[in-house]
Amino acid sequence: MKKEEKQGKEPESFKDGCLGCLTLLVLLGIVAFLLTSCFDDEDESNSALQEIPENIVQYHIVNVEDLSFGNTSRYKYNIVIDEEATIKQLKDLSKVIVDKASKEHNFNAISIVFNDYDEFVDKGSSLGLVDFAPEGDWSKSDTVNAGEYKKMGFAYDLKKKDWSQRPSKEEVQIYAEWKKARNANQDLEDIEVSKIVSQKLNIDANKIEEIITKVMLLWM
Repeated sequence: MKKEEKQGKEPESFKDGCLGCLTLLVLLGIVAFLLTSCFDDEDESNSALQEIPENIVQYHIVNVEDLSFGNTSRYKYNIVIDEEATIKQLKDLSKVIVDKASKEHNFNAISIVFNDYDEFVDKGSSLGLVDFAPEGDWSKSDTVNAGEYKKMGFAYDLKKKDWSQRPSKEEVQIYAEWKKARNANQDLEDIEVSKIVSQKLNIDANKIEEIITKVMLLWM
């Protein structure tokens, strides 16, 4: 009878062992899930976008302006591209810039200003601009917390260009000199400003007028 009792207890021990293994597997599963969630959250916080274009046009960042106020972080990126670009290529590049910015700091909004010459920076935008902000609206930057990228979207205001009309480097430099003189002599007529630049650069004033018209009307 004692032998039978001993044999009868073995199934209960086996069940206890299985229950312990099952509990251990469940705990391991929970730990694995929590670890995966943590890494997923970390990856998401490091990038504002899920898909980043790989083949983009050549560009360089001229400067980054901090336009933050209070707890609202906003940045303006002045970008100059180094080759001809289509609107699609500029859209792709804007995604790369936003991704880069999101890995450097959390923000509420980003504005990207595209130009094709360094001389155009802070004088306008020859290629247009892109905002990445809440609902694509820069003015709503204070309606979300910094880093809440899922609540943000793109707003594009890009210019389609006929690159055959692009001004030369020399023409752009003359334009930049004219803009400098224009800002320093706001009480003068444009033709008078052109005469000032004409004397400084030893270029006919009428030629300068033609260049300024070309740049401002056909390109900017």
